[in-house]
Amino acid sequence: MFKENDECCAIQCEKCGGTMYSDAASTSFICSFCGSKEPWPNSENILDSEIKYRHKPVEVVNGLVKLGHVYFMEPLPEMLKNNTQSIEDKLGVFSALSTKVYEESHTIKLPCPLCGADVTGESTQTIFTCEYCGHRLTQEELKAGGYNKDQLIGAGSRSYPSIALPFKLTKEQAFGRAQLLMRREPMSFKGAEKDIKEKFTAFYTPYTLADLRVKAQISSNKGDCEIYQEVLNWVYPQTYVFDENAVDMVAPWNFDEFAPFDPVFLEGDVHITTRSNLFPVQKYLDRMINEQLCNRLCENYGLKTVTIEKWARNIRKHSADIMLPIYYVDYTDNSAGERFVIVVNGQTGAASARFVNSKDKVRSLQLPASSKLPRFAETTMRTPPMIVHYVKPKFLHEVIPAEKGFKKSIFQMLKFW
Repeated sequence: MFKENDECCAIQCEKCGGTMYSDAASTSFICSFCGSKEPWPNSENILDSEIKYRHKPVEVVNGLVKLGHVYFMEPLPEMLKNNTQSIEDKLGVFSALSTKVYEESHTIKLPCPLCGADVTGESTQTIFTCEYCGHRLTQEELKAGGYNKDQLIGAGSRSYPSIALPFKLTKEQAFGRAQLLMRREPMSFKGAEKDIKEKFTAFYTPYTLADLRVKAQISSNKGDCEIYQEVLNWVYPQTYVFDENAVDMVAPWNFDEFAPFDPVFLEGDVHITTRSNLFPVQKYLDRMINEQLCNRLCENYGLKTVTIEKWARNIRKHSADIMLPIYYVDYTDNSAGERFVIVVNGQTGAASARFVNSKDKVRSLQLPASSKLPRFAETTMRTPPMIVHYVKPKFLHEVIPAEKGFKKSIFQMLKFW
């Protein structure tokens, strides 16, 4: 995970939720926000990775955090409305050939050359596993020709990253997680259960790995303030096929478990989306940042209403893009005028459902991962939004307790009295 001369590794502080960066001088992690320390792990816990992480510690000067990288804020751009097209509609326009391949998919049988048992699977699969003896085999026509590139959903056979996070959940296990999520609000899914099960699909989809830092001026029912948040090992999409906010909600991911990716060796019936040409990445980023930040502010500070007035965003990319494993389904309830998507993290089992109604109002449900990720792994780390106040040059800010952080406007104070 790190070396003694490398100060760019990070973990999450268990005391305040902030980011703890490794410090070679003290051989420990130090929190930039509350000053807590945690010793480096034993050498057997240290991993070396082909992914080069570019974490950059926040500078601390006499107890103040230096936020020059997000100091100059600007008004928010006009947000895109939520895309309410079904995934079938998107894929039909985006990649008609691959859509036809999957529509014509059918179950086939292959004889196992070792034990003679029948091996069944979908015609879109590359590799099959005999349930009787465990032998892996391929379709005869694919042995000579390789992977059927018509199945790649997107811009081309090389338009995908060369590494991926492997699926750890089977389709049945992932659907079980989706069912647990649906039981939290059963009336929202009433009448849709059959369609959800039939359309529940495994996907590999390309994402960019980066660190996100954002400072924002917000107004809320409790008052106004400035906040600062970091999201380390954040992922953002390279395709517009999926609901990016619903996928964002199934983090964290464990990036220490990545493996080489090549469709030729892909097991199971997994659909592959590739990078989208002319993808409007900044608009999608802004929409993701705005929604997750407002949700976190409401959760952490008990806010009923919150609006981001101005912000500054800083994105620091790492050296690798990566294919993420997800299970995905969407459904439109015409009678209720609402559309929802369900996403299950194929690595951890975390699940989310995101609802958008005809007036573009959004609500969501979440189910956390079935188990905790390793403490010292390179994982997605999202700090709570911290209230900050500018103190003095250069860009030095103080972290303010919640009870002292919100400043009510004159209108709010008059309304209170």
